Amino acid sequence: MTLFQSHLEYGIVPLGRLPRNMLRTLISLQKKCIRNVAGIKGFHSSETLFQEMNVLKFDDLFDFVCTKLMFKCSKSLLPTPILSIFESLSHSNRSNSFKIEKCKNKFMERFPTAFLPRIWNANSLSVRLSQSLDSLGKNYKLSKQNL
Repeated sequence: MTLFQSHLEYGIVPLGRLPRNMLRTLISLQKKCIRNVAGIKGFHSSETLFQEMNVLKFDDLFDFVCTKLMFKCSKSLLPTPILSIFESLSHSNRSNSFKIEKCKNKFMERFPTAFLPRIWNANSLSVRLSQSLDSLGKNYKLSKQNL
């Protein structure tokens, strides 16, 4: 499962905003993989398996990987060309938010410059103010459990 999950995580940022019908195969492969690891044959619901194995489903994984990417951006841990794409809300940015680019059409909303700041800003303040990747993961998980 970890091999599949790592491959999925590697390419999820550009893939995550594709139309849903284009992602169906990838999502069903993830479900098939978790059933295979659990040793379950047939059409058993994978919902409980994801929870039992502590594995994020595609949408949750996409959200978390994007959050980690923006965390690295907020801490200036990415190369300068990537950092220059995103702009903090203000100089005294205590909420650690980024400016959201206005899109003229729906197609432009699929670009990372448009959706990454939205995903980051939608996180709780405890997630955005995390000091390390470890604390980010813990705060992210806690914020999702509280929903």
